[in-house]
Amino acid sequence: SHYGRAWNPERTTLLEALRDVCQVTAGRFFIARDGTATYRTRGSLQNPAVAAALTINSLSALDGLAIALDVNGVVNECDVTVYPVETVSAEQVIWKARTVLRLAPGQTRVFYANFRDSDGERCGAVDVVSPVPVTDYTVNERSDGSGPVYTTDPAFSIHTETEATRMKITLSNTATGALYVTLLQIRGKPLRVYDPITVQKVDSTSQSTYEKRSRSFDLPMQPDPVFGQSLANYWVGRYKNPILQADQVLAHNRDRIGSVNLFSLGLLDKVVINDPETGASGLGHWIISLDYTLDPAGFAVRLGLERADDRQYWLLGRAGYSELGRTTRIGF
Repeated sequence: SHYGRAWNPERTTLLEALRDVCQVTAGRFFIARDGTATYRTRGSLQNPAVAAALTINSLSALDGLAIALDVNGVVNECDVTVYPVETVSAEQVIWKARTVLRLAPGQTRVFYANFRDSDGERCGAVDVVSPVPVTDYTVNERSDGSGPVYTTDPAFSIHTETEATRMKITLSNTATGALYVTLLQIRGKPLRVYDPITVQKVDSTSQSTYEKRSRSFDLPMQPDPVFGQSLANYWVGRYKNPILQADQVLAHNRDRIGSVNLFSLGLLDKVVINDPETGASGLGHWIISLDYTLDPAGFAVRLGLERADDRQYWLLGRAGYSELGRTTRIGF
């Protein structure tokens, strides 16, 4: 189960769900070069102690290095929208069959039961109970509930798989005659979703210098306004002024820079750039794309880069990183 605005699985793709999760945790998900599904937390992305996989300096043989101090990257107003929820403490019926369900001899029926709150609105739920015989379902030989009872008879079986906002139900009949499910319901604790809350962080000094430049986040899976405020504070604190950054590195007909094989680099490896001509010194970047080109003229390797957060964050028990308030700050 999850908290926040409910996912409807029949309309949500896996990619959209992963994007929501990564955005709400400020992390990154990607498929590594060996095919491994990989997730990096915001803690690892804010870790200044991560070693560089590649260091570029004035002696590095390159065919392209784009470094700029770009005002377009400034963020001096950040809005974050979160979706508060409340778990209803009392267990209640969150789905109930509207009609008697008929099972022909030898038939198996599969369907999904969508959870709803007391207002009839689609919702997520926690502590969902697997249907209990007699209490949550009854099975009879006749549709009016009369005749022999098959509720606990081995000729009838029920199998369930619970998801965040629905339950997959499989009913099977191995009896020689038709069976009727005269009661079928699901109990659990629904998640009540309230109106979204938008929090904001503004830096007026930056706005007077660079004009208003805003960034908005819509976090459907985040219920906590405190997290939203922390995220807004982080973005404005980091981007209220232009930062020097490289967009890409290009090497043509070279498979190495220094001792590093360019084909060994992977996504979110760290690249540190020292370039006296632009004033870049120790600029950390994450690799966010890898582009290999092969043609009759040779081959090329292009690294797409994103500036890493080089501010000094507090690391528990690490010398040089644990002097909170003097040389380090707390991440969010």
